Amino acid sequence: MNFTELAKKRCSVRAYADKPIAPEHLQAVLEAGRLAPTGKNHQPQRILVVQSPEGLAKMAQAMHNTNAYTAKAVLMICSDTTDCWVRSFDSHCIHEIDASIVTTYMMLAATEQGLGSLWVERFDPEILRKEFHLPDNYVPDALLCLGYPQPEAVKSPGAMTPSASHWRKRSGTRVIRRDLKNCSTTRLSHKRGSLFFVVRSYDVCPLGQLLRPVGHLLYERRQYRLPFRAPVGCALC
Repeated sequence: MNFTELAKKRCSVRAYADKPIAPEHLQAVLEAGRLAPTGKNHQPQRILVVQSPEGLAKMAQAMHNTNAYTAKAVLMICSDTTDCWVRSFDSHCIHEIDASIVTTYMMLAATEQGLGSLWVERFDPEILRKEFHLPDNYVPDALLCLGYPQPEAVKSPGAMTPSASHWRKRSGTRVIRRDLKNCSTTRLSHKRGSLFFVVRSYDVCPLGQLLRPVGHLLYERRQYRLPFRAPVGCALC
C-alpha cells in the first residue's frame, strides 16, 4: 500500500484482540522508530517495550485506565535530554518534536503490519518514572499502545468524507473536517461558544476574503477569537 492508503487506513484503536503480537511485527515497528529523523540526527529516543502483565498493569495505572485499553504491548517513548539537539538561540531542547516524529513513524509502521495503535498522552509521568525506574535524564514523551484490533474496531466512515462534516466528542467539542483541496484553516476548535481559527487561504474561504485587509497579520499564524458559535455542518474546515 502507498503512503496515502496507509494514512487513510490508520486510526486510533481502543479495543484489541486477545492475541500476542508476533515478534517480527513488533520488530518492524521498532525499526521504524530507529529510522525516524531527529534533530541533527542525535537520536535521543529511548523506547521501552512493555509486554508483561505486571508491566501493563503499571501502564494502566499511569494512564488512569483500567486495562491500558487492552493493549498487548505499550511502547514508552522517552527522550534522553542529555543527547537531544538544543537550539542555540534560546537553549530550547527539541526532544518532544523528535519523540513525536518517532511515534508517528512507529504508528504508521504498526498499521502496515496489521496492528492497531493508540497514541496516549494522558499519563502521569511520575508514576512511569517511579514504576519503571527511569533515569533522571529520561523524559517520557509518549505512550503507544499496540495490538491486533478487534473486528469492531474500525475507522468511522464519516471521518474521510470529502465534503464538510462534523462530529461531536464526548466532551462536547465540535470537530469540523473538509477535503484538503478545500481547506482554508489550520486550526479549529469550539470552546465556550467561540470559534478559534487561523486562516491560511483567503480565496477558498468567504470569511477569509472578508478578512483580507488584515491578511498580513493572519499569515503570522496568530489566533483570532470570533464571538459566534460554529453551526452544525459549518462550511469552515
